[in-house]
Amino acid sequence: MAEIQETPLPGVGQKYTLQVDEGGRLVIVLHHDGKRDLYHFPEDDSEEPCDVVSLTDDEARQMGAILGGAFFKPKVVEDIEVVLGELVIEWFRISEADTAAGKTLGELQLRQRTGASVIAIIRDGAKSLPNPGPDAIISASDTLVALGTRAQLDELQGLLTRA
Repeated sequence: MAEIQETPLPGVGQKYTLQVDEGGRLVIVLHHDGKRDLYHFPEDDSEEPCDVVSLTDDEARQMGAILGGAFFKPKVVEDIEVVLGELVIEWFRISEADTAAGKTLGELQLRQRTGASVIAIIRDGAKSLPNPGPDAIISASDTLVALGTRAQLDELQGLLTRA
């Protein structure tokens, strides 16, 4: 696992530095207001970045979900799925337009209708819910973590997003 150096920036936020295997480094500054700045230094000893990108809090979270594999599963995740056999763990990000937003797990009857189990609800800026019960309300911007077969999870996705 890559080592990340964390440095406090008084009055600004936190700075994280990652040495990249290909050489060079990435620096991420998280500002107190939620803004993120990404700096790419092509050489380990470079003083000036070759690229700088600024992201809002929402953009950074979306990018984090992509980097974390929420939208596309890299081969390594597929290998983990093989270890689980037929069982797969999948993440579903809920938007305001999704049918599930504002409803409880019990109302949706996801386990009864699909056979898949919601094993956690990850909430932005709030306490996440491991092993949520039927009275857990699903909010827009929640990420549901579910366990089931590929077919069960495909059906679950359809129930979560149908308008």
